[in-house]
Amino acid sequence: MFRGVCSLWAVVGLCCLTGCGSTGGGGGGVLNQPGTLPDEDGDGFSEIAPPEGVDFDQSNSLAVRVTNTITCGQAEAAAGVQLPDIVDSIVSLTTRVSVTVTYPGGVTQLLSGAFPVGPLDLAFEIACPESVEVRASVVASVPIMGDQVVSSFGPFSFAHNAGDYPYECGAVVTVTTFTDTETGELTAAVTVE
Repeated sequence: MFRGVCSLWAVVGLCCLTGCGSTGGGGGGVLNQPGTLPDEDGDGFSEIAPPEGVDFDQSNSLAVRVTNTITCGQAEAAAGVQLPDIVDSIVSLTTRVSVTVTYPGGVTQLLSGAFPVGPLDLAFEIACPESVEVRASVVASVPIMGDQVVSSFGPFSFAHNAGDYPYECGAVVTVTTFTDTETGELTAAVTVE
């Protein structure tokens, strides 16, 4: 019995690493609502209202993009496995994205979203903050065992004119997860433009 449970968990773990065949997702937060948020300047970045007491100046905002280009096939190849259909029916995989924004005076805002594992492109802009921290993770919802984080990217920390990823107001900060074409490894890159 114990060996059977261990074998099942190993297969579930491999499924989680590949992220294939899942229909997980749903729920989430403000990042799941791009169609309901305004894009008044038409730049392709939905405007997210700041917390009370923080002014939003469109000409002095910060654009944030979180993109995943990893396909199911690439993820499966990176893990080097073929998955049985039975595993897909018992595991729900979700990509969870959280963005913590800190404004002057220590005012913080948490922006979150939950999505089915697969290609993803989130584009939004916020009032220009002091700092931004972006995290992404793949979470497996397994019957009886509950939610398990199986892969994480970040945290990636951006700071206004400081730190490893400095930005100025009006910039676009991007976190992209992708498959390295030379190694086949799943990885992430950060840019500030």
